[in-house]
Amino acid sequence: MAPLTRSSKETGFCVQRGKKVTNKLHRQDAIRSYCRIAYQIAESHGWHEKERTFGDYIALFHSEISEALEAYREHPFIMLSPNVDNGDKPEGVLVELADELIRIFDFVGSYNLEEQFADALERKMIYNIGRPHRHGEKAL
Repeated sequence: MAPLTRSSKETGFCVQRGKKVTNKLHRQDAIRSYCRIAYQIAESHGWHEKERTFGDYIALFHSEISEALEAYREHPFIMLSPNVDNGDKPEGVLVELADELIRIFDFVGSYNLEEQFADALERKMIYNIGRPHRHGEKAL
C-alpha cells in the first residue's frame, strides 16, 4: 500500500495512489450519524436514565478493550454467532472493537459533541499522516 500524504485541497483528506479518499463532508456525516444513532439506541434501552460521569465512560471504554483482549485469547479474529437475524449475539475481537466505538459514539452523542468529534477525528488523522516514522521512541 502506498503511503498517505497530506492533501492541500479542502475537501480532500489525503491522497493514496493518486486518488482522493472519501469526501470530508461524507466522512463527517457518517461519524455524526453513528454518534446520534449510538446515543439513541442507548437512551431507548434505558442507559441514560442516570447521568454518567466522565470516569464512568472511561471505565466503560476500558471494559470493552478488555473484552476484545479476552475474545482474542479465545478466538483471534473469528466472529462467532454472526446470524443476528435469528437473535444470535455476535461475538469476537472485531465485535468487541465495534462495541468500543459504539461506547465512544454514545459518549459523544450524550454531550452533543458530534460536530466537534468529527472535526477532531479528521484533524488528528491528518496530523498523524505527517508524523515521523515510529515517533516518540516507544517500544510498541
